[in-house]
Amino acid sequence: MNADWAILEVVDDAYRPVAAGSPGKKVLVTNLANGIQPFIRYEVGDQVVMSDRPCGCGSRLPRIDRIEGRATEEFVVLDGGACRCVLGSVFKNACDYLHSVREWQAVQTERNRIEVKLELLPGRHLPRLQAEQVLREKLALFGLPPAVDVTVELVPMLAPDP
Repeated sequence: MNADWAILEVVDDAYRPVAAGSPGKKVLVTNLANGIQPFIRYEVGDQVVMSDRPCGCGSRLPRIDRIEGRATEEFVVLDGGACRCVLGSVFKNACDYLHSVREWQAVQTERNRIEVKLELLPGRHLPRLQAEQVLREKLALFGLPPAVDVTVELVPMLAPDP
């Protein structure tokens, strides 16, 4: 994060500051470099956790510890003939039960088909069918309709989005 050019605020749903080390619900960005068209407390859809530990290099500037995801991501699925929105956080919560996973990505390929790509932690092993079973159980528990087909693909590394 370039603190000389921008202020990044991590806040809760009521726009109150969240302590470093705790996940926030929203990120507000103020651009300090654009004097013509300033962005002041511009809300982006990211959910992040600011680091509560100093950088190993000695820098005292704020830094992001991890990116939790996007607050505005949702999947639209058919449930009994009606469209229903399922938040992306449902997948994050389900993936939290897969302790061997480093990164994950859920992609809706059809109305009721979601593919979950899993990148494992170095040196860890997780059978694909086991991961699929755990995800299906947890996703059902968190409210994903049973008509939605979820498949798992284990990948060596998740590529960044374009």
